[in-house]
Amino acid sequence: MKSCIKRLKFIKCQVQASNCTSPVTDGINYLEFLDFLSDEEKEMRAKLRKELETNVLPNINYYYDKTTFPEEFLETMRNLGLGGATIKGHRSMVLSPLMTGIVLMELFRIDPSLGTFYFVHNLVALATINILGSENQKEKYIPDGCRFKNVYSFGLTEPSNGSDASNSSTVAEKTAGGYIINGTKRWIGNATHATAIMIWATLEGCRLYTYDDAD
Repeated sequence: MKSCIKRLKFIKCQVQASNCTSPVTDGINYLEFLDFLSDEEKEMRAKLRKELETNVLPNINYYYDKTTFPEEFLETMRNLGLGGATIKGHRSMVLSPLMTGIVLMELFRIDPSLGTFYFVHNLVALATINILGSENQKEKYIPDGCRFKNVYSFGLTEPSNGSDASNSSTVAEKTAGGYIINGTKRWIGNATHATAIMIWATLEGCRLYTYDDAD
């Protein structure tokens, strides 16, 4: 009962704090996730929070109004060594899943767009290359992505199908020099400033695997 009351008080404090213009410096660790972090991870979280509150929060509205991406934010991520998230090797920081979640929590706490950028770049685009790419592609794209030298995007969502990958209407046709892709994508995070975009498409002549096939 005491634990429940403690958590309810924390939630009340957070709700009240959300009505203030100043950021919440910290709160009661009601989920007790800090107990699972190493000292190094706790220090990393503290550095990230301080950097975001000091150098990002005061300036983020300018970019929001201009609808442009804050390029200096990449330098912040580079200096903190947060590239690659859970990817192993290729100059990745090799964060634990929990620490990756905490990084996202801190980013979304300051600005949802920055959280979306980090998620798409590291946990969708880079992760796709790491899982499905050839060794040459991994060596070519992942290290620069982990250093935020390059920015990546993931093109899945379509205006007619949403994010239903099994019904993708974008088609890739294999040619002598690579592939020709025909289709329409929409709402693609990072697309306006990405170095490269991972496009989800159906390869002509290949049948999609569906849940029905599992039977």
